[in-house]
Amino acid sequence: MLKLVVGVLCLSLVSAYFSEEQGLYDDSTPYYDTHPDDGIYIEGDIEVDLGRNAIPSSHSLWPSGVIPYEIDAGYPSTVKTRIIAAMREIEYNVNIDGQYNCVHYKERTNEHNYIHVIAKNSSCSSRIGYSGHGRQDVSIGHGCEHRGIIMHELMHALGFYHEQSRPDRNSYVNIDLSNVGSTHRHNYDIHSTSNTLNTAYDYGSVMHYNAYEFGVDRSHPVMTPKNHVVPAGIKMGQRLHYSHNDVKKIQRLYHCHEDQSHVKTRPANTDDHCDFTNDACALHQETNDDFDFVIHSGHSASGPGADDSSGSGKYALATAAGHHGKKARMTTITHTSHKVCIDWYFFNHGSTGSVKLYFVPEGSYSRTIKSYGHQQSKKWYHVYNTLTVNGNGHYKLMFEANTMDADIAIDDINIYEGDCL
Repeated sequence: MLKLVVGVLCLSLVSAYFSEEQGLYDDSTPYYDTHPDDGIYIEGDIEVDLGRNAIPSSHSLWPSGVIPYEIDAGYPSTVKTRIIAAMREIEYNVNIDGQYNCVHYKERTNEHNYIHVIAKNSSCSSRIGYSGHGRQDVSIGHGCEHRGIIMHELMHALGFYHEQSRPDRNSYVNIDLSNVGSTHRHNYDIHSTSNTLNTAYDYGSVMHYNAYEFGVDRSHPVMTPKNHVVPAGIKMGQRLHYSHNDVKKIQRLYHCHEDQSHVKTRPANTDDHCDFTNDACALHQETNDDFDFVIHSGHSASGPGADDSSGSGKYALATAAGHHGKKARMTTITHTSHKVCIDWYFFNHGSTGSVKLYFVPEGSYSRTIKSYGHQQSKKWYHVYNTLTVNGNGHYKLMFEANTMDADIAIDDINIYEGDCL
């Protein structure tokens, strides 16, 4: 039986316990609109270079695919390590194993043309491609220091616009500009002459917006897929990794050998991912709680207006009606890894209830990793929790909604080994 306790527990009772956690990352507020100099950006995080053609072409490619870089000395070592790891992951994805035949990030010595990675307040921004005019800043500011966002900005610097700016995008998405402020509507402009490199439209690209970017009312989506079709397992606006199509586009733009068989994706095990398209996936509805989560799509009575990703998918909902002060719980498969990242989303607005993530060691008491109460904004929140486990015990993870006066929802759960990066 699952045992939940409150208070201090003696750690000698169990063979595994958590010792680290991280908290809330609010990326449902678009990081693209946080720039201090709004007038010099297009599409929010793309810096304007009026001296060249902004369309990917031969003169905007880094010569021989070599990108000299400097990382500003003001970054803490953990962020610098994360930036370099993002560069190495790009290299791993696009190059032939053990070679630098496509793209190579090289620490700058005396090269005139290079990227300078720097934190400009809270901005995430980059120019498109190679300018040939000396130093090019790639801003990875406060709140941008996550692997997928770093890889997003570095892909801009390689020569790419956002996916939903493609000339064929109106065949794939609907955009409700009435839910976008007038000063931000240009972020949804189409680049009619940009090069699609003969690749398919990619909802799962790291360069695609999610459904709520620049939304005035962020409980309702701005952008939804045509005919409500996003392939199963694909998250629109994901910032976990490059898609296979992202890698293909880089290889084609830089005229490289095309091979996407070794692209790193997260999570590797489908049991550790759930977007609730196919019911609750490998999650288990607990029997010792008060009621079950329901799999829901569209508007909730007192919760989200749609799922967190595409605006047309499904999510897990704990309904408040008839469940005041009651709990709904779901648990994962059994894990044994010493360190895992739990990357997920929740919606909890207007409720005195809470959303909790628990560590559930086999045969012992459950402990709270993190609890998230009422949130000020009516929108989805992105959560990263790193769990470090000491010992060799088996454990599960549990999501609990304690409802009061409003619905509570969770969505897009991704669990993978290692730190949240």
